[in-house]
Amino acid sequence: MNNQKFTYQPTKALAKISKVVKENDLAIIQGGQGAGKTIAILMLLVSLCYRHKKEVTICSSELSKLKGTAILDFLKILKDYNIYSLSNWNKSEMIYRFDNGSFVEFIGLDKTDVGKGRRRDYVFINETNKVNIQSFTDITARAKKVICDFNPDAYFYLHDLKTENNFISLTFKDNNFLPQKEVNNILEYYNRGYFPDGTIKNNYWANKWKVYGLGEIGSLDGVIFSNWQSIQSIPTDARLLGYGLDFGYSNDPTSIIEIYNYNGQRILNEICYQKELTNSQISKLIPTKLPVYCDSAEPKSIVELKRLGVNSRPVTKGSDSINFGIQIIQEQNYLVTENSRNLITELQRYTWKTDKKTGEKLNQPIEDYNHAIDAFRYHEMETLGMKRNRSLNIKL
Repeated sequence: MNNQKFTYQPTKALAKISKVVKENDLAIIQGGQGAGKTIAILMLLVSLCYRHKKEVTICSSELSKLKGTAILDFLKILKDYNIYSLSNWNKSEMIYRFDNGSFVEFIGLDKTDVGKGRRRDYVFINETNKVNIQSFTDITARAKKVICDFNPDAYFYLHDLKTENNFISLTFKDNNFLPQKEVNNILEYYNRGYFPDGTIKNNYWANKWKVYGLGEIGSLDGVIFSNWQSIQSIPTDARLLGYGLDFGYSNDPTSIIEIYNYNGQRILNEICYQKELTNSQISKLIPTKLPVYCDSAEPKSIVELKRLGVNSRPVTKGSDSINFGIQIIQEQNYLVTENSRNLITELQRYTWKTDKKTGEKLNQPIEDYNHAIDAFRYHEMETLGMKRNRSLNIKL
């Protein structure tokens, strides 16, 4: 690289990121809007690949999420540094190869086994909070160094892995080349969220300022369930009531949730959240003869589990069964064990759909972050919900 004036200039964020990456095998980069964290990480990786022979994987929950952002920025950085070669870029395989033998590949983690078995010098997971913990574990298992970035719109599993040394939080103030117009847009979140005396004027904009202005953990707008809190473990005198089971295989995980009663309160405990499980493997995860309420869309699996000794039962569904189940759950208070990480992630990210034109919340949940939630929803619908409906003579 020569000494020309580059469009992509080193920022305060780049200096902080370089330090935490150098000193840690896992670097957790939390940041608000305009912090320039992704650009800085790409600049660092380009520099490392140019100067040394490195093998790098850059990934996100879906490849499409990288195509309009990180991939374009990566190629622009190469061109800005005057080291881009068209012949080195394999667009069909999404791999850029440097003349010194380094390469950078871009992948989406929504494909089965896509992240398993890769030995890499660096793995960079963009928007890690949108990647489930199983995919995170698969892609990072053999990496020498792992770099993760995300906006902290809710607590998730990476926050359990942070230490005093491997974690940094960045804001727009760490991007000293951010245009003033973008700075003003971010500051407007505060103006809309707070009165001059610092008291909250609007919760939505106050939360937006917290997440995107201050780079601190916030809460997603429109979260469906707030009636829960975490506990360290299941009390010894809690009584197991049964299980909820949501089937999955290659694209979605199979999720199994235990439901306990403890002094009149429900406790949820995740015992399975894994892809590519056979029914035989599932049956071995359920040691008791208590009822297991399952997705009725898979009658063959329910019958096979019953033959394997599982007390599997199909859940009763109807035209509005999802919203009915949500309502039943919202009427309760729940305790969730700390080891139920995937369930906790879903509870934090399961929101109502938003009308794209008006921005208004719809009376429909998103079709994501719902595998563990569906599992225990089945149990609650068939126990609490059906019991209530029978007393009121209501049919779904």
